[in-house]
Amino acid sequence: MAAAARTRCPVRLASVCWPAAALVLDRLPPAVLLLFWAAYGLGYVAAHLDYSAHARGGFCAFPFVRVALDREFGLPDALKPVPAALTGQELRLLVQTPNLLVLIPPEAGGAPLLVPMGQVRMLRVIPVQAGCRP
Repeated sequence: MAAAARTRCPVRLASVCWPAAALVLDRLPPAVLLLFWAAYGLGYVAAHLDYSAHARGGFCAFPFVRVALDREFGLPDALKPVPAALTGQELRLLVQTPNLLVLIPPEAGGAPLLVPMGQVRMLRVIPVQAGCRP
């Protein structure tokens, strides 16, 4: 009789039968997926609102930069339009890594420029104005 009781118990923990735990475990994967989907959706909306606020302010929270490329290196075809975009245009510094600069124009909708640090001869970062908030 004890063997029959063990086979009917869906979840056994510390030699105690937990029949309600089977209901929780059956519904757990859809609940986890629903929570993940909700968190992802909220994160997407928050990121979009932050980007919109920055774009309306002209990305003023990011510093202006002036970049001069080194002409000694032959520019690859992908970088041919970059010097024209760097001259006479105010750009904001989005990301600077040891290998790459990511620059964005202050107006919304402009495509980012990816500039390899090996091609940069001079980089001047102009600090953000005090009180600038997106």
